[in-house]
This record gives sequence, structure tokens and C-alpha cells, in this order.
Amino acid sequence: MDRKRIFSQFLILSILVIILFPIRVFAENSINAKRFLFQSTFGEKQQKISELEEIGVDEWFQRQYNSPITSHIELYDYYFSKLSSADKPYSRNQAWLHATLNGQDQLRQRMAFALSQIFVVSRQHDVLSDHERALASYYDLLSQHALGNYRELLIEVAKHPAMGRYLDMMFSQKAIPEESIKPNENFAREIMQLMTIGPVLLNMDGSTIKDNSGEPILAYDEQDVPEVARILSGWGMTDASSWGVMDGDWFQPMTPSENYHDRESKYVLNTHFPSGRSAQQDLEQLVDTLLSHPNTAPFVSFRLIQRFTTSNPSPEYIERVASVFVDNGDGVTGDLYSVIQAILMDSENVEGRATKFKEPLIAVVNFIRISRKEETASSPRDFYPSVSLAKYHDNWIQLPLNSATVFNFYQPTDVPKGIIADNGLYSPEQTLMLGDNYKYVMDRMNGLITNSNFDLHREYECNGSWNRGTPTENDLKLALQFLSTQAMSKEFYDGYHYLHNEYGHNPRARCGSFKFFIASSPEFWVIE
Repeated sequence: MDRKRIFSQFLILSILVIILFPIRVFAENSINAKRFLFQSTFGEKQQKISELEEIGVDEWFQRQYNSPITSHIELYDYYFSKLSSADKPYSRNQAWLHATLNGQDQLRQRMAFALSQIFVVSRQHDVLSDHERALASYYDLLSQHALGNYRELLIEVAKHPAMGRYLDMMFSQKAIPEESIKPNENFAREIMQLMTIGPVLLNMDGSTIKDNSGEPILAYDEQDVPEVARILSGWGMTDASSWGVMDGDWFQPMTPSENYHDRESKYVLNTHFPSGRSAQQDLEQLVDTLLSHPNTAPFVSFRLIQRFTTSNPSPEYIERVASVFVDNGDGVTGDLYSVIQAILMDSENVEGRATKFKEPLIAVVNFIRISRKEETASSPRDFYPSVSLAKYHDNWIQLPLNSATVFNFYQPTDVPKGIIADNGLYSPEQTLMLGDNYKYVMDRMNGLITNSNFDLHREYECNGSWNRGTPTENDLKLALQFLSTQAMSKEFYDGYHYLHNEYGHNPRARCGSFKFFIASSPEFWVIE
């Protein structure tokens, strides 16, 4: 049987077991540190695990907070100047890969990636596909505010030209009935539905509030949407030649034109917006109204928990994190630095009761970060052109700022049909690995393993130690660095011995097959 078919069947069945019946024993501190770093970074080697054990989590958080912010737009400019004409449109993907592989601000970059799936913009938009540098600027905005305050993040996201164009707030103007002009409602709807309060009322633990007939109660009604659109009217492109012309500055926040802003009174979510207010004043009051809404804390907290620790947090876990979102202990609402600490250090996660299937893109970056050589050059370079993300730009199933719709790559409640769904659980990331997508992703992983131009650390090369008849125990020790679990399962151990026997006469084939076995194993794909 084809080895990929064997491994795929092994992966699917084993993942079901791990998600439904996670192992909860964490006997060694090093394993705790390793698991923590798989959740909070794009993957780390043993050196970083040992460093975390030495300095402690509190110091690690502080160092991450103070780490210099990796600039995607600077990296974009570098790669745009170096890549071939054919690959220049993909400079942003190379910039993102560089940032995730080499940025010291790993926690910030992981949070930025999570936020990019809440505040969605996409190059698949017909205009933004020609403005990759503006998208790099937008990603930098997410990075800059990733450990900051949700209020400031919301305001800056609303004013960024990439979001303004993607959801049509840019050049949205007050109503002129006789000319059939009215404010655009796209961003007005999504800032409520996807970025703050969500569609239905929630308890603090994320559970749905229902009416007497058992139906969910809507968080806002359709009259709120046009009112919010009125509030958000009047924002245009900085330095544009005239209203409605996109020839201005894509890298500066949009600026208000009060002639196009609706200055009459509005009423949204039982809140009065007085007449005579400027566009900036209306925007700030709207953000304050949304941020103080009791839905926002559990709505956002659930989504962030899903991106870091588990797709199925308990109501108690959600409520504890949401409480920190409401008040960080110093009376501040929306402090994302406190929120991410609450997510990662919650007892449900620390005690090993949280499991998570990796997002495909994160899994690929995990493999590269763990197996590659450390970058020592003082300036960026084109990492691994043979496996460059640029090559997969148009058909890779998950790339930053490249979802097909405003609803991200998946919905929070998505789940493949079968035993996981039957048990009332979610696994949205796993829906990206169904059907042909699984084969495609594993082909890419196989390319990382077999391509001779991939800059592997010597101990992971097939012409290195594994090719010299290395003892089985050492092979397994190397493999353990890739695995997200605290120990190897019996199935994994037996699988290795099968490959050792099958390819024992051909060490190079044994090595390649074993590494592919690692990359396709549930111990690699599921953090538990």
C-alpha cells in the first residue's frame, strides 16, 4: 500500500482518539514547557524549551512583550527588491515566512495571525490583489496592537485603507435620497457580527441566551446596521485627488471628510449618538459602545482560545478569560496582553485538558522552525526558494490574509462529519484537511523533507546522522523534538519499527519515510 495512504489512515484514526480521549499526564517540566511553546509560538527547539524552564513563564511573557516588533512591510520591501519578476507579487508571503521563522516576537506574531482571522481582509479581493504592500502594512498594524488594547486595535483597523476597501467603508457617505445614495453597510455589519458582539446574545461563558420559546435572542437587529453605517460615513483615502478616487496613500489611516459624514443623531444598541459629532467622535463612541457590550468579551475570548489552545473550551474556561477581557485587574477592558496570558495559563490548559488540531500553515512552519538551521546572517535572505510559500500562493489552502471570504478559512463551530461531530465537538482547523486538501498538504510536507535545497540542520538531514545507521533510540530522540505530545504513543513507536524493518537496507529511504511519518502523525498535528 502507498505509504501516504497508510499514514493518512493512521493520522485520521489517531487524531480522533487524541481529541476524544486526551492523555492528561504531564510528569516532566520540560514537556510542559514544550507544549506551552507549541501553543504560544510557531514552534521552538530544545534550546528555547530549556531557556523557558530556566527563566520561568512570567519572565518569558515579559521578554516577548518587550521584543522588537518584526516589520512585515520592511521584509516585503526587501523581498520585492530581490525576487524575480515572476515572484515579486508573492513578496508578502516570503515576508510573512521570514517573520514567523526568525522574529523574536513569537507571541506577538502568533497573536497577529490569530487576529488576522478575526479582522479579515484578503488578497482575493479584486482591488487588494494589486496592493500586497498595503496588506503587509495592515499585518503590521495587527502586530503592533497584538499585545495592546482591543479598543485601539478596533479603531485603527476601521481606519486602515485595506479594511476600508475590503469592506467598503472607504468613501462611504451620508445618504442623499434624491440621488439614491446611502452609506455602505458592509463594515457596519461585520464590525458587530464578526469583530465584537456576534449575532446572538451570549452569557459570560459563551453560551447562547434564548427566549421563552427556546430561540436565540439576536444581539442586534437590522435597524442597527444602517445606523452604524451612518456613524461610519465620511471616511476617505488620505491624499486622494478627490472623493471616491483611490489614488491616495494606502499606508496612512483614512481621514474623515465631514461634508460626507452624517452628523445627525443616531441610535444604536440602545445608545444615543448626539447630532453634530465629527466622524472621529462617532467612531470612538461606536467602538466604546461595542467594547462595553456584555457579548464582546465572551465572543472574542472564545475565538482567541480556539486559535491558541483548544477548539472546545469549557464554559468555565471561556468565562475566566472573558472576565480578564472585561477587567485586567487594573480596571482596563480589552487588554490583549493580559488576555493571552489568561488563555495560556488557565488551569484547563495547564493541566492538560485542552487539545487542539494545528492549522495547516502553522504545522508547516512548525516543521521548518524545528528542523532548519539557525539563521545567522545580519540581513534577510530568500529562505528556501525551493519550498517558498510563493510557489503555493494561488492554491495553498491557508495563507495569511488570503481567505476566500470575510468569514475566514473556517467558522469557529465547523467540524468534519463523523465521530467528532457526533460527540458535539468542534474542530474547524481539521476541515481544511479533508479530501484532496490532506494529500496536497502532505505533498508540501514531503517536499520540505525530500528537497535537497531545504536548509536542514545537519542532525535532521538524511545524509547526516540518520544515514549512518544511527541507533533507533537516537532516531526517536530526534523525532520527539517535532512532536506536540508529551510522549510517543505505542502506535507511533510501532510505526517507526515497521519503517525501520521495511527500509532497513536503504538508510536514506528509511530516513525520508520516517520523517514523513513524523510529519503525518497525530503526535505532530495535535497539541494535547
